[in-house]
Amino acid sequence: MSVPAPSEAGAEFPLCGNEKRHHCVVDGDTFWYGGTKFRLYEIDAPEVGDGAKCQQEYDSGMKATYLLQSILQSGITSMTEHGQDRYGRTLVSVQTGSGDASGLILQAGLAEPFGRGVRVDWCSNG
Repeated sequence: MSVPAPSEAGAEFPLCGNEKRHHCVVDGDTFWYGGTKFRLYEIDAPEVGDGAKCQQEYDSGMKATYLLQSILQSGITSMTEHGQDRYGRTLVSVQTGSGDASGLILQAGLAEPFGRGVRVDWCSNG
């Protein structure tokens, strides 16, 4: 599978709803682009919706979601594919007009590196 062409700065990436998904943001590490579902490579953001285990996780997840939306709307300059995850999503590194999407979300404290063997407890106060 090849990744879609770059997007223009200012391209719309609304939050995903119930409509057919073409370009939209699911959460802080997952989005649809060109009709394909992608997951950011090597990060894990807090869950939103039914996946959130507490209000704190949901709130952090929504902050990460809005940040990813803003990052993608700065324009995708390139995407590098890294295979698929266990759910069939294409894993990608995404470079944008704002910088590396995964790195920016990590820097904001709204994600953790993926694959550390221990899932982050977004509900703890520590």
